[in-house]
Amino acid sequence: MLNNTIKYIIRKHFEDKELCFDLLKTFQDTLEEQYANNGKIYIFTNYGKKLHPNVFTAQYHSIVGYKTSHYSFFLPVTVAMHFAGINNVDKLRQAEAILSNVGFLFNVQDDYMACFEESKVIGKDNTDIQKGKCTWLVATAFDYATPVQRNILKECYGSSDPEKVKRVKQLFIDLELPDRYSIFEDEMYNLQNVLLQKLSPGPLHKFFSDLLGKLYRRSV
Repeated sequence: MLNNTIKYIIRKHFEDKELCFDLLKTFQDTLEEQYANNGKIYIFTNYGKKLHPNVFTAQYHSIVGYKTSHYSFFLPVTVAMHFAGINNVDKLRQAEAILSNVGFLFNVQDDYMACFEESKVIGKDNTDIQKGKCTWLVATAFDYATPVQRNILKECYGSSDPEKVKRVKQLFIDLELPDRYSIFEDEMYNLQNVLLQKLSPGPLHKFFSDLLGKLYRRSV
């Protein structure tokens, strides 16, 4: 139904415009990827079931790529580029590379704040641990955890027991995830600046530069 509604609106207002096909394709690609990824998000949310660390770490990048990067950043920016007449394939590919990293950074920031910031600050409940969500924190924790620490995660992650939630948070601290998160932010910021240098000066470059500046070290 959503798909048909989007097609109807685009054709109603832009059927006689050259950008009609590009708009239809952009939305169609995003919807298809989102539908496919919603299944992954459901499957890899723990909800009290046995935790599968290898699956979590392998799937995190895939989930984030579609959950955040594509529809939150790539879709609106690509649509704006089409309206602005920026249809050069190379520029669209450059935009996709930049926005993929931007979306990944944004999602990791959300994961981190959902664990270590107050609910009133971020505007939502901090229940990722209780729900057993596939987050950057738990995926990274499994990368660095000892066998004993992995067993703690398997036992406690996805439980609503306050003591188990506390053990998971303490384990994240023991594994120095706050420091690793800070390093990750710096690395992503530097990577984005390298990608930005490949863009010609102009409105698109300024937009991406401003966007990166707003995201770097954000706290809300």
